Amino acid sequence: VVPHITDAIQEWIERVAMIPVDGKEGPADVCVIELGGTV
Repeated sequence: VVPHITDAIQEWIERVAMIPVDGKEGPADVCVIELGGTV
C-alpha cells in the first residue's frame, strides 16, 4: 500500500480515537476498529 495512504489512515484512526463517545471528558480507553476488504 502506498505510504501516504497508510499515513492518512493512521492519522484518521488516531483522530477518531480521541473523540469522546460516552459523555465523559477525554478520549476513550479503548478504540476497536473493524477493517475489511478483499485482497
